[in-house]
Amino acid sequence: NIIKTMKDNDMFFLKQILKHFPGHIYWQDTNGYILGCNDELIKTLGLNSIEDIIGKKPSDFAIDKYEGNRNLSLHQQVMLTGKELEIEVPFHYKDGRKAYF
Repeated sequence: NIIKTMKDNDMFFLKQILKHFPGHIYWQDTNGYILGCNDELIKTLGLNSIEDIIGKKPSDFAIDKYEGNRNLSLHQQVMLTGKELEIEVPFHYKDGRKAYF
């Protein structure tokens, strides 16, 4: 079917763009489980492949579990309301550095 092929091609190209995007990108379901991410996030988290992140929650990678749970709550709020929210999220690298996203 030509329509299905076009949709598959569009999805392929979108995934390729996201995969190589220089920032951290991930997408999750309304329960907070990660469905996919880009290569930059895999590298930053020190993971080997996308399989190491699929099905987990961002809070699984948070050093501060309070922050991880707060972020999940905020993500759910955005998904349920459809309203944009701008927050700073602290992140701790494995080597001890801290950054805000």
